[in-house]
Order: sequence, then C-alpha cells, then structure tokens
Amino acid sequence: MIKTDFVKQQKLLFWIIGIGLLILLLANALGWVYLQRIKSFFISDLKFRLENITNLSSELIDATDISYIFPGDKSDPQFVYYQNRLFEIKENNNLQDIYILSPTLETLVDLIPDFQSELSQRSPDKNLVRRALNGETTTGDLQTLGDNKFLTAIAPLIDSDNMITGLLVVEAPADFFDMLDQFDRGLLVFSFLNAVLILSVAFFLFRSIKRVFILQNLVKNQEHLVRLGEMAASVAHELRNPLGIIKGANSLIQKKYGSKKDEVFTYIPAELDRLNKLIEDFLAFARIRKVSIQPVNLNDLLKKLQVGFSEYSNIEFKLEFSENFPVLNTDGDALEQILLNIIKNSVQTCSKNGKIVIKCEQAPKSRVRIHITDNGQGILVEIINRIFDPFFTTRDEGSGLGLAISKRLIEQLDGEIFVKSTPGKGTTVTISLPN
Repeated sequence: MIKTDFVKQQKLLFWIIGIGLLILLLANALGWVYLQRIKSFFISDLKFRLENITNLSSELIDATDISYIFPGDKSDPQFVYYQNRLFEIKENNNLQDIYILSPTLETLVDLIPDFQSELSQRSPDKNLVRRALNGETTTGDLQTLGDNKFLTAIAPLIDSDNMITGLLVVEAPADFFDMLDQFDRGLLVFSFLNAVLILSVAFFLFRSIKRVFILQNLVKNQEHLVRLGEMAASVAHELRNPLGIIKGANSLIQKKYGSKKDEVFTYIPAELDRLNKLIEDFLAFARIRKVSIQPVNLNDLLKKLQVGFSEYSNIEFKLEFSENFPVLNTDGDALEQILLNIIKNSVQTCSKNGKIVIKCEQAPKSRVRIHITDNGQGILVEIINRIFDPFFTTRDEGSGLGLAISKRLIEQLDGEIFVKSTPGKGTTVTISLPN
C-alpha cells in the first residue's frame, strides 16, 4: 500500500512538472516563431519602402537624356549630372547602391569608378530585369552573395515615346541585413540558452523530487518495518510455544503408542520444522539488521561457500575470479546470506546436468560486480518484476522471502541487484557493490 501510494504520488508530480516543462518549451518555440514573423514583417516593409523609393527616383530621371549617354563614357556632362543626382538619392534614402543600366544591361551611370567589375559579380536577378523590361517596377527576394545579403528593386525608365531607355537599380542598405543577422544570432543563442536552462532546471527538479520521494518512502518503510518487527516478534513468540508443545507431544505419543515405521510421526516434525523456518524467514525480513562494515576478502568468502556446494551432486559449480581481487569494505555475514539465497534459488531452477557460474569483476566508479549465472528454466517475463516482492514464490515450498531479504540487505550495503533471464535457457543475477 505504501509503495503504491508512493508510485502514484511520484507519477502525478512528474506529470505536473512534465506538463509545465512542455508549456515552457512551447512558449519558447512560440516566441521564436513570433520573432521570426517580426523579422519577415521588417523585410516586407523594407521591400515596400524600396519599391516606393525606386518609383519616386525614376520620376526624377529624364529617360530621354538617358538614351543619349554612351556606356562607359564618364566624361559626358549627362553622365556627371545623373551621377550626382543618383548620389543625392542614395544619401537621402540611406541606400546601399543605386545605378542605371541600359536595356542590354550595360552600365550607363554608377557611383563607383570600376562598378562594372563588381556588377559582373552581382548582376540583377533575370526575372526582375525581364519584368522591368515589360514596364513593371518590381522588388526581388532576399539574395546572398558570399557573406553579403542583397535586396534589389528595378524600375524602367520610359521616355515620351513609351520606349524603355534604361533600368534604375536600387539596393537596400547592407547594415539593415547586418542587423538582421545579429538579430538571428542573438535570437538563436537566446532560444538555445533558454531551452538549456529550462531542461537543466527540469532535470535537477526531477532528480531532487525523486530523491525526496525515495527518502520519504524509505522513512515510511522503516517505520512500517519497525511496527512489523515488533508484531513479528510477538507473533513468533506466541507461535513457537504451541509448536514446541506439539513437537514434544508428538514424540511422547510416538513412544507410547506409535511404531517406528509409522510415517505420521515423521511427517508432523517435518511440518513443524517447515513452520519454524517460515517464522525465522519472516523475522529476518521484518527485522532491521545493523550492518557491520569491515574488510572482506571476496575470494575467501566464495571458497567458503564452495565447500557447501558439494551437497548438490547434480549441479556443476564454477568460480571465476582473480587471485589478487581487491578487498571489499562490506558486511561479510550479510553478503554471505545474500549469495546463499541467490545460489539456492539458482539450484532450485536447475535440473540434472545443471551448471552455476559465479564470476567477479572490477567495475567502473570503484564498484565490484558479482554475476551468478545458471542454465536453469529461467524466469517468465510476466513475473520477473515481482521476484523481489515479499512472499512471492512460484514453488509449492518456501516462504518467498529469500530474494526480498537479499534485496534489502544489498540496499543496506549501498548496492544494487539486477536480473536478466531467458525462459528455458537460464538466469543471470548481478550484484553491484561499492569497493
């Protein structure tokens, strides 16, 4: 019940935090979209302004005079006049550049001495030129050449005979695009840092809350175990007395009336021993054991356990460890009980020609792993998550407390236990302990 409430509370809080995190990230994304729309608005507004400037500027230029300017003749008075006129338009409207082309795209009037060389690198868009030659003032899309961005508008210069004598080309100020690039970079950095900040806060919040819940659950479990231990001691005392009386009465009746061959007199003591073992397991589970940390030679401990393996004649035991394996700082008695419980479980799953391999290895972060692998019947997928639950067992005999006790002892030793199993092929139990 405590565990169920703990999981429900944890899931509910995590859902609330998760939804809040998604809302913050969504707000961040919407902010990005909104600012991109502002950027698009600025560009659209600039295109509209540039087109208006181009139209007004074209009205200040006499298209008939333009028809008399010879391309490349910079000494022509008309060239000098319109060069000054273009300069005034550029300065008054804060333009990047302004120049006049012939209908064949030859330079008629420009503002820089060798404009033709630069023009060959950034000639106006062909679609804009075609539309301008059809008599339409038009503005193109944003273009990029190297690290530079351009926004160009073209207006036809039409004389009194309705002939197009030139094309007025106007470019938007480059510093505007520099500002847009800075805006983009700043927005990208801001969004990235904002997302990292949100995710970092969420990560530490999740981690902190999880730790709080774990500690809260541990406190509740400890309180529960204290009450359970007191109750278990009382119940065990009350049960052991009548069980002892029954066992004594059974011996007395056997001596007085029974026969040595009568199975009932051996069955009763066997069942009494089983009940006593069940009481001992229950007490071991309910009791909060005090661990005693001291240096433990794992090799010596495994060799000690190996002596008791001889009673399992149908099982082949194999130990894999290094002779110079480091000494562990742990509770040797608790570790011995853990290993015995797990090995007994492995033995019970093995049939004839069973094999159990115990392997020790040094793990990262100053930890040691102990692997107990058997070739038994394995554990079904649907029950593998329940094997550490108290009183859960798939056998007719046993209390179902062995693995629950082992898991609790491992946690008291600041360790972890993992189970990997394939039905019909075997199981590997891994214990991870601090070195």
